[in-house]
Amino acid sequence: MSVISEINRMLADNGYTQTKIAKELGVSKQRVNNVLHDRSAGLSIKMKVGDIIGIPPEIIWPETFARSIEG
Repeated sequence: MSVISEINRMLADNGYTQTKIAKELGVSKQRVNNVLHDRSAGLSIKMKVGDIIGIPPEIIWPETFARSIEG
């Protein structure tokens, strides 16, 4: 199972979909999908996902958070 599939499963286990996250944050579902696949920056989306699934986002996307700290 891919990491994104596992994240989507964990979101579903907590009553969330990418669409629900998008609505709550006022962004498109495509934006959420691009962020989850690390094709786009989106710290607030990654932090929201981490909060929902109970895994710190810096564990899921270490490169993103290393870039945030470094630059």
